[in-house]
Amino acid sequence: MTSDGSPTPRLSSPSVPGDEFARFRLFEGLSKEDRAAIAARCSRLELAPGDVVAEQGSVGREMYLVASGELAIVRRDDGVEVTVNTVGAGHDVGIMAMFDGGVRAATLRATGPTVVHRLGFDDLTAVFGDASTSPFALMFRNELRMHTEFLRAGNEASTAAYRREVEESRRRLKFGSFVAFLIGSVTLYAFLLRIFLGSLVGHVDSTFISAGILAFCLAIYVPMMRTSGFPMSTYGLTLAGWKRSLTESLVWTAAFLGVVTLLKAILLQVVPSWAGEPLFSFYGFTRYGSVWKAVALMGVYSIFAPIQELIARGAMQSSFHEFLSGPRRDVWAIVLSTLMFTQIHLHLTPSYAVAVFVPSLFWGALYARQRSLLGVSISHVLIGVYVAFFLGLPMMVHR
Repeated sequence: MTSDGSPTPRLSSPSVPGDEFARFRLFEGLSKEDRAAIAARCSRLELAPGDVVAEQGSVGREMYLVASGELAIVRRDDGVEVTVNTVGAGHDVGIMAMFDGGVRAATLRATGPTVVHRLGFDDLTAVFGDASTSPFALMFRNELRMHTEFLRAGNEASTAAYRREVEESRRRLKFGSFVAFLIGSVTLYAFLLRIFLGSLVGHVDSTFISAGILAFCLAIYVPMMRTSGFPMSTYGLTLAGWKRSLTESLVWTAAFLGVVTLLKAILLQVVPSWAGEPLFSFYGFTRYGSVWKAVALMGVYSIFAPIQELIARGAMQSSFHEFLSGPRRDVWAIVLSTLMFTQIHLHLTPSYAVAVFVPSLFWGALYARQRSLLGVSISHVLIGVYVAFFLGLPMMVHR
């Protein structure tokens, strides 16, 4: 049989004179007569490139002596093939199965034109008797069995480590492409927005500009996430553990709002330019004049805040987390995604972008802890509505 459906390797028998077997280390110390007896029991196989002589998972009933060419020892797991080793002329492969009677741990495949001698274990027994006919032979067999188990365990560990490395490289390559796209798209957006913003001042409210940009980003990033080959839970779109995430987010958010309120109260006393400002300025209501308009904008904000989190935390932070490596990759993922999130607020005012930086770090830390967008999105809505529409900060005045 072959791996690609090509004809079965050509078989000829008997094999070769015993003298040729003298070059195999396996037969060192055997008499010429013993080698001749073994050679008489062998079958000669001529292999073309890709021909398979033993399949992984099959029961091992024979061994193979490589006369010329080369056999690759190939492990296949979950559809992924890894070449563990290669065996060249003068070497044998497959003898371990004689001592443990187990299934083949790997597939034997010719890498090029190859000639092997197939020797069945039953044929060896017929010539030389059972392998345990003396105490020394029994101990030798037991030692080889333990050695075989050790080698197979080592092969399993090496293959598993190689697969993990390949999978990690594949993930980093995919997320690296996504990260490059994210950085490029955000930078291009900020550049173009600063060019065209002057013509929009006084004609279009910045809230609608932000909403349009978010909708555009959503139309780009979501399809990329869906076609990435990774589950959407990788990007925080999951309800797993939602009760714990929601409870924790509400507690953390309440603490954050308390700290922000206390901080403003202190700054009102120590910053001269803030003198005379009320603790609660109700900025969102005074800015738009109409209560109903402010309430409507609160509703719009409550819709677009989760979209912001999908982009900033789901797309950006998750991608940085998967792309980076090392014990501090979560910290770097939070900082980098926060910087990008801050950059997309520069079209309002630099001071407004600075004000966004701290809560973005807070949401990044919360997302790194929960790996879910549910609690983070609710926290974003509560903090944004409270600070922008009720508490108000002088630095938040924007176009």
